[in-house]
Amino acid sequence: MFSLSLFIFIGLTGNIMLSAVSMTSTFAELYISNKYSQNCHKISGELGTWLYFSEFKKIDKKIIKGLKEKNFNTLYLSLKYKDGGYIFGNDLKNFVAYAKKQGFKIYAVILQDPVFIFANSTELRRSFGNIVKDSRHVFDGYIVDVEPHTKNRSDPQLYLTRYLNMSKLIHEIADHYNVKYFDTVPIWYHEEMKKIGIKDGLSSLFSDRLYLLDYESSVDKIMNKYSAIKDELNKCAIVNIKVTPGFGEPNLDPSEISNAINSIKKSGVGIGIFEAFYTLNLNSTSFLPPEPE
Repeated sequence: MFSLSLFIFIGLTGNIMLSAVSMTSTFAELYISNKYSQNCHKISGELGTWLYFSEFKKIDKKIIKGLKEKNFNTLYLSLKYKDGGYIFGNDLKNFVAYAKKQGFKIYAVILQDPVFIFANSTELRRSFGNIVKDSRHVFDGYIVDVEPHTKNRSDPQLYLTRYLNMSKLIHEIADHYNVKYFDTVPIWYHEEMKKIGIKDGLSSLFSDRLYLLDYESSVDKIMNKYSAIKDELNKCAIVNIKVTPGFGEPNLDPSEISNAINSIKKSGVGIGIFEAFYTLNLNSTSFLPPEPE
């Protein structure tokens, strides 16, 4: 303390003061970095899955029991959008309430259509703001799943710029209602955004968290893609893997799930698995820690 005070005093008559200011700035950066790391550590234990009730015959509490047996603790619950609003009846509310009693975090998955990148502020206040206003006491946060790249002949320069603008508008609405909003994005968006002049890539988005789609057929490929960008991200992330076959994307073999979970956890981030219906039919041993070598 004495040496720092003397250091600053001497600086009043010379350039050494700039070094003291620089030290202060460095301390501030370290504090912010440490705070960011601590916040991310809170979600590193997340093991979630994407739940689409359209895959099930009914909304059944047995779904929660089955997922809990496989050590899941988080649900990304897809809400159906119809006639300008989301279907959110008492059966769904009761399901969410039961899941929460079992210790689950529940995030609503909304805006599941590429067309939303073209929505203006008024349209987003209706499609995003209304469901948030009506359900913010029910859900722990909101996952936006627009995925504009899935539209045929999409131009990355157009849709990524529009996505960034949409992200800003959604953040303003989420902030107004004091809720958390998260983006669902493929990992490769990061480099594509930088190519078109969005220099910070995915860190330019205004969401509170990133749900990174890292769909590959091997654990090494999954980890290599995430490792390539993790140090450039300024927000917490959940790495999402795909075990359900089909949908035009590679999937991980169920025998590799345990290894994938272990590897991703070691990197300090949470894990999401696509999707619940297929996952529930897998043997629970697939989700056990791998055998020591």
